[in-house]
Amino acid sequence: LFSQFALALVGFSVGRRVEWLQWKASGKQWLTLGLVQSWMTFTAVSTGFLLLFWLLTRFNNPLFPFAWDQSIWLALLLGALSMSTSPASTLGVLREYKNPGMFARTLLATLAIDNSLSIVLFSMLLALATQYQLGSGTLDMVALLGIPLGKLSIAAALGVVWSWIVGRLSNLGSAQERWTALCDSLLSVVGLCAALDVSPLLMGLSAGI
Repeated sequence: LFSQFALALVGFSVGRRVEWLQWKASGKQWLTLGLVQSWMTFTAVSTGFLLLFWLLTRFNNPLFPFAWDQSIWLALLLGALSMSTSPASTLGVLREYKNPGMFARTLLATLAIDNSLSIVLFSMLLALATQYQLGSGTLDMVALLGIPLGKLSIAAALGVVWSWIVGRLSNLGSAQERWTALCDSLLSVVGLCAALDVSPLLMGLSAGI
């Protein structure tokens, strides 16, 4: 739970540095950059792993126990994971160089888009791979699209709710009381994220924005 608590705080730190008005002004450019970067990363990593797995399966490497069809899904899942960017290290670098300008906002916005796309694509590919391994001849569109997008919507809604709670907590008396109430409310929301199996990072991002 505490690792998810840390993820939510990191997501909030990223989101609050990119305000909603800035999204309205530069959102198209950020979205285009995020999509192109994510697609190039996914394509390069998936292709590289496909070539590696093809060589391993062709020469019957005993250390690689997967069949070729399983290797394809594994390469795609690894490609989806590679799209995500570490928000904590990015924030650390930006703090070190104290760069609050347009470059930093673009970097953080692209980071938010990359991580969101990575979570959604990984969930969709995992659902497809599971159906393939179970031998299902038909695609379950609810599992393929509904569940990942539904979890994304729930995380965003929880972020909006927690953002509203944070706004109300700012009226409390001392700084210690505000900090205690903030941590208690965040732990409650993170616990709800864990119960609903949604990403605390996306929740924190939506709350910060």
